[in-house]
Amino acid sequence: MFSYVVKRILIFIPTLLIISIVIFMLSVFAPGDPVEKMLGATPEGEPIPPEAYNETRKELGLDLPVFYFSLTAKAYPDTIYRVPIKAQRENMNRLISLYGNWPQIDKYQKIAKVLQGSVQAIEKDSLNPRALIRMKENVGNLFLRYEDKDIQKAFRNFEEHAQSTPSTAAVMPLFNQVRQAYADVQEQATPGKLKIPTIHWFGLKNQYHRWLMGNRPLFLKKEKMASLDYTLVQSKQHTFSVPKDGYYSFNIKVPASTVKRSSENAEILYIRTSDKSESKEKVAYRNIVDGKHKTVVPLKAGETIMVDHSIGMIKDDANTKVNIHYYPKYDPSWSSGFLRFDFGKSYEDKRPIREKIGDYIFWTMLISTISIILTYLISVPLGVFSARRKGSRADGVVTTILFILYSLPSFWVATLLIIFFCQPDYLNWFPPYGLGEVTSETPFFQKIGIRAYHLILPLFCWTYGGLAFLSRQMRGGMLSVLRQDYVRTARAKGLEEKKVIWKHAFRNSLLPIITLFANIFPLMISGAIVIEIIFTIPGMGRLLFEAIKYPDDPMVFTIVMMAALLTMIGYLIADILYAVVDPRITFN
Repeated sequence: MFSYVVKRILIFIPTLLIISIVIFMLSVFAPGDPVEKMLGATPEGEPIPPEAYNETRKELGLDLPVFYFSLTAKAYPDTIYRVPIKAQRENMNRLISLYGNWPQIDKYQKIAKVLQGSVQAIEKDSLNPRALIRMKENVGNLFLRYEDKDIQKAFRNFEEHAQSTPSTAAVMPLFNQVRQAYADVQEQATPGKLKIPTIHWFGLKNQYHRWLMGNRPLFLKKEKMASLDYTLVQSKQHTFSVPKDGYYSFNIKVPASTVKRSSENAEILYIRTSDKSESKEKVAYRNIVDGKHKTVVPLKAGETIMVDHSIGMIKDDANTKVNIHYYPKYDPSWSSGFLRFDFGKSYEDKRPIREKIGDYIFWTMLISTISIILTYLISVPLGVFSARRKGSRADGVVTTILFILYSLPSFWVATLLIIFFCQPDYLNWFPPYGLGEVTSETPFFQKIGIRAYHLILPLFCWTYGGLAFLSRQMRGGMLSVLRQDYVRTARAKGLEEKKVIWKHAFRNSLLPIITLFANIFPLMISGAIVIEIIFTIPGMGRLLFEAIKYPDDPMVFTIVMMAALLTMIGYLIADILYAVVDPRITFN
């Protein structure tokens, strides 16, 4: 048994790696520029500042090669990933696929970049506004077009507008260099290099390794700068002056007896910095009720931090301790990696994906777990009951009901339930949406009652389809086992029908049900999108829908990866249960 489990785990690991590579590559080839999605739209369509673009690109790890190695043609360089803008990088790859001479293409693009900077440096006057607009548009096309007809068209349009005014004509010599560089690309083409395969090795510093394993050290070197003991008073702010530039962390400890839990996740204590260059204060760090949340924030020498707390959240005269640490070597672009539960940041609100998932996953896992338990507790006995009475009226009634339930779409059933069970014009037995209003003062059992009351209808919609399907599978498995010779032998020996069913036939009939468990298990993460939206449940299905709609690629692919991981775990558990249920099953 032990060797069987070990062998299954050894197969599980490489399979998971293959799945992770597939999902990562899907994220790499997703449409759009990740940096632009992260930064969002600029006011009035202005271009993103290069400094902000490059900083965000480094933060996302996009300044690294994609994988450990690349298998490509000799014409492609091993440094093209350094081209920052995705659209320009893709355009250069297309030029290489046409001409195969990277040195000439690189020279052409670099001179075009100089030309673009010269055009942007031309000052506007009364004659050149229209010409400047057209020149900027056409020089920008040189980085986005690869077909010869489009490039020649951009050249003609640029030359026409550049020669229209004296101020713009000054860039013509540089423009001629660009045109000549493009002519060299065509004349010195080496398409033969496109037929010679080559391998470029990049090592561990690549996007996939950073995404999966991370590049953050396991232990960060830190220096303890101060340990401050405060007695909090509502009208007093406690300050600390930052001695030098760098990254600081603040670990706040508040006695649990001093916390007034008037609302869930209430901000009770926070540290903020006062930026003298701005009139408003910016919150640099927050500490939530549990007192465990920590972060690392950049601060400059001379900045003053203030320890403050929300009115009514903490009792007066609470003894508070703040440990302040300084990190001499810290890189904000570090990632802990997927395997260390660092899923990156959301494009939508820049929050860590782990935090957003933490806000949604509880209700999905709760409802899914209850649904799975109910499904198996009901479907297994129901399938056995139906199989024992095959062909009877009871079997016909059960079969008809189960087929009807299985054929009804969940969104339609959910809509009918809301209309007939939640509206004042009809029964009005249940609330139509949400989880109910509770506060931290609500008694525990009353809180459970409110939640359960709101979850009855969603739980029914979550359960009935799987219940109907599993019952039919259990019936079919039991009927198959009841035809076996050893069951006939048990009956011929005079054993009671109850022992024949539950002792001899039941365990072997569970194999199809165990197989289906691997398909049900991922629902604990992915949730039910339609049901969560209809009943306004803040679960993973709703989060996935919002991420797809935005689109928030890191969130989507994180949920897909987690669902794939749970699918693999489900199959691993199913394989182990096979051996438990039927000892005759071996790895071979």
